[in-house]
Amino acid sequence: MPVPDLISRVIRRLRRLWYYRQIEHAVRGKRGLEIGGPSSAFSEPNTYIPAIYRLAASIDNCNFATNTAWSHGEAGRTFQYRPDGEPGMQYIHDATDLASISDSTYDFLLASHILEHVANPLRALEEFRRILKPDGSLLVLVPNRAHTFDHRRPLTTFAHLQQDYAAQQDEGDLTHLEEILALHDLTMDLPAGNPDEFRARCLLNLQNRCMHHHVFSLDMLEEAFKATHLRPVYRAEWAHNLILFGRRSS
Repeated sequence: MPVPDLISRVIRRLRRLWYYRQIEHAVRGKRGLEIGGPSSAFSEPNTYIPAIYRLAASIDNCNFATNTAWSHGEAGRTFQYRPDGEPGMQYIHDATDLASISDSTYDFLLASHILEHVANPLRALEEFRRILKPDGSLLVLVPNRAHTFDHRRPLTTFAHLQQDYAAQQDEGDLTHLEEILALHDLTMDLPAGNPDEFRARCLLNLQNRCMHHHVFSLDMLEEAFKATHLRPVYRAEWAHNLILFGRRSS
């Protein structure tokens, strides 16, 4: 390997390790909230993310319903994010309206493959910032389009997110329905069924929230952070994930 390439590779690895430690520091012994989940990305260490469930003092959870396509949890202290620990509090709220959670409550917030399911991501990020402490941290994962069933769809623009925010879009929004039906790769999403079954599921998105309203790039996600007074700190691509770690701006 040429020396300049080797040096560049070493620098990238050291940078990744530095931010890995920053994420560890942001969650170790601290109180957090996960939107959606529980998520395998936070249960075991990987190249970019430490075992957050093991490091945190406590983690609460928020889902839009007690029964979803991915999890089940009644409201109350029922969020079992690790088998050997005390369960966290389970809230039932939309990500855009965390009504019962007070301002500046949490040290950190986690959201893995959530924002693409939200019709108004800027409103959700505003709520995430509101409930973070002034020095709080935010770790967001969204799908990497190139490796998912969204690979045929165009990237969502930041201007479109702004339009959704101005229109106060809610989860009943079907603006993207025809694009999704035309471009969603069902061969990479077997649980979605055949085209007729997939269409029927999409039409019930208000109940099931399975539809991906938006297709993110890291650049657009950074813009969304900045627009909601969240400061991007580190970005990375890992397998089918785009990762953005940031902090609440003062």
